Amino acid sequence: MTLYRPERGEYADFGHGHKLAIEGAVEDLRGTIDHDDRKSLRRWLVSQDKYIVREADHLLSMDPAKRTRIETLRAMAWPAPFAALFYTLIVKQCLFDGWPGWFYALQRTYAELLLCLEIVDRKLAARQRDTRPS
Repeated sequence: MTLYRPERGEYADFGHGHKLAIEGAVEDLRGTIDHDDRKSLRRWLVSQDKYIVREADHLLSMDPAKRTRIETLRAMAWPAPFAALFYTLIVKQCLFDGWPGWFYALQRTYAELLLCLEIVDRKLAARQRDTRPS
């Protein structure tokens, strides 16, 4: 949702992002709005730390039967970084956007790699707890 009356919208946390519930009718916008979220690489890297913890909490707390295909892939951990690189470079065609396209593809891949490491770390820690002698 992009344009709405604030008094008719309510946000709820959803992974590292938010979901917006709107009271009333929702329609498609006929025009375009460019989303320019450029920030320094340093700021982006710092923000990833909190995002991956929240996203891992979200993915691992979900009922596996209710996950989407993408959520299932991300919860599996290892395929997600490779899928992100393929998706951004090939499907979204960032490959043809020069350095800005590669920069975006590498950011998405790195973010998925961090999430993958967080999930694997949690799985290894759980396995270690489960195998400790009583």
